[in-house]
Amino acid sequence: MVLAVCLMMSACITPQASNTPDNEKGNLHTSTDTIAYASKLKPQMAGLIARSFDYVDTINPDIKVLSIVNGIVLKVSWRDLQPDNGTTINHPNEIDQAIAFAKRMNAENPGLNLKIKLRVHCGVFSPEWLKKKVGSFDIEPSNDYQSDNPADTKVPCFWKDSYQVAFESLQTQLAALYDTVPEIAEVVNGGTGVVFAESFMRKAGSKGKTKQNTINYLSAGYTIEQDEASIKKSITAMRSWKQTRVSMAFNPFAAIRNANDVSDDAQKAIGIMDYFIKSLGPQAVMGNNGLRDKDADNADRWQPGGDMYTISNAMKSYHVKNGNGVYYQTAAGGKLGDFSRVIDLGVSLGAGSIELPGGSASFLRNYTIDELKKFDKALEQQAAH
Repeated sequence: MVLAVCLMMSACITPQASNTPDNEKGNLHTSTDTIAYASKLKPQMAGLIARSFDYVDTINPDIKVLSIVNGIVLKVSWRDLQPDNGTTINHPNEIDQAIAFAKRMNAENPGLNLKIKLRVHCGVFSPEWLKKKVGSFDIEPSNDYQSDNPADTKVPCFWKDSYQVAFESLQTQLAALYDTVPEIAEVVNGGTGVVFAESFMRKAGSKGKTKQNTINYLSAGYTIEQDEASIKKSITAMRSWKQTRVSMAFNPFAAIRNANDVSDDAQKAIGIMDYFIKSLGPQAVMGNNGLRDKDADNADRWQPGGDMYTISNAMKSYHVKNGNGVYYQTAAGGKLGDFSRVIDLGVSLGAGSIELPGGSASFLRNYTIDELKKFDKALEQQAAH
């Protein structure tokens, strides 16, 4: 999507170097680092969040709603940022346009404090030059992902070192441009996501189309060990960002052993969560993109004994113990169940922000401004500052 905003580049980009002390290993925080580091960080994206600029009218914005839902997720494809090579960022781009919109809204509406969460989609949305360089494999279309573009079914071999070098370079360049921009409050690590910016989601299984995906992974040289290592490398790559919170979606780790043996491993995901917290300290924001209530599809996974119950409570524990931020995105509108119960669940799990499943019009049909303010306030009180 292209935002309907015109801008001058110098108005929104202020590159500035910033150094953060590391310990001897270079990728884990000491307690001394944490105190110094936290003082430089921007606050976590807080409250109710619009999960996409697609849901925001940038020509005639609803200021009454934006004053409550004053955070917007910007989804950008890696291939649009670096269409030709990995040495430069393409300008002007959707990030520049989003920043210009936020600056304009904040200037015209004092106290609005509109912020942006940057979510770069990799996987099938990686540049063609990168897919050719590292190799790729096909992902079969699914209920939640369809495309008529053959390029949109090819996933680069994200576990290869050459891929991780390119991803780290992308983050270094983005951070140099946008880390000091106050409107960019949070950036997502989705470096090993295959379709969406969800680092653990593999769309692999032992039946039907997911079985064919499994075969494609294995034929491309995938191993469980390489997968886990690549996720950790993507976390390390995010350390180019010094002032901006880094969020990451946590799901069970997909252990792909062979075409007939694919299983979900919540404990391995929690182990990587621990690495995430230790690597990025207070900068790390944990989350998940499928929050739902007890009457929704696959709700059993969120109940005691379920894998998402285990993972979400691990995130809450880190939030309580260390003060790290937690975010959730609700499941799609038809899958989340009762909206108010979903918000209550998110609050009970320590969420400081929740990304909404639709535009403002759909919520105003069911909830008053005062009700939205109540939801927003409950979340903001738990956000990491």
